Amino acid sequence: DSGSPHTGVFHYPLLQYLPASLAILLGASDAAALGFLARLNVLAFGGCLTLIWLALRQRPRLAALGVVAVLASAATYQSTSAFGEMFAAFVILGAVVSIRARRTLLIVALTALACMAKETVPPFLVVLGLLVGRDEKRLLPSRRLLSAMFAGITLGVLCNFGFNQFRFGTFSNLLLTQPMFRTPGWRLRFEILAGEWFSTVGGLVWFWPIATLVLASCATIGLKRLLLTPRQPLDWIPPIAVTTIGLGYTFGLANWFAPFGWTAYGHRLAVPLLPA
Repeated sequence: DSGSPHTGVFHYPLLQYLPASLAILLGASDAAALGFLARLNVLAFGGCLTLIWLALRQRPRLAALGVVAVLASAATYQSTSAFGEMFAAFVILGAVVSIRARRTLLIVALTALACMAKETVPPFLVVLGLLVGRDEKRLLPSRRLLSAMFAGITLGVLCNFGFNQFRFGTFSNLLLTQPMFRTPGWRLRFEILAGEWFSTVGGLVWFWPIATLVLASCATIGLKRLLLTPRQPLDWIPPIAVTTIGLGYTFGLANWFAPFGWTAYGHRLAVPLLPA
């Protein structure tokens, strides 16, 4: 029914429906379609490792650190146990790498797909794009890169709106935005945020230690530069922005009733963004 959170099309992101629909259009059975999605998930995991290495190959130690950071995380488990998170991680990382490589057409296509991967991704993708698209002497990327990036993000958001209109009769994802799924009270939200990082059940400190160390290092470097050279924003804004993305994303998840991603090994919902 229009305007109802319960319809014949589930609440999952649009990007998950695209390969599934392709398999069905090609005549695959339910079992064959599931097998196709499982293989695609493994390929997405390998694609993430490849993209990190290619993006950082001029600094081999940093490239190796990036690869190991993904291997030593919940992403390795998700590559063989689910579909949506790893595929989302691949397209979001691909969008960031395309911006870094200044490939205009790829930027438009991959930023659009990245926004379809998770409806909450666009604001974080904007910040990541602004960071990796600039050069060392400018705070913002060129107009050409900005135009391509925002064109892709706008296209992805509009596709999400259209898909929600098709299945819910409104622009928002009615099922996931119901009040019953929101965390009540600020105190509980901050408790969940602390649990997302330090809980022994699924905290990022234990399940993604290298990424946690990278973010902590960024915070330390950024604050140190801010104190020493406050009038040189090009020095301290990037590391602080990276830290803010990590904290902001997990705080957003803390506002939801299942911040780790329902029944999951480790912090499943952190998998899509942290590789990027």
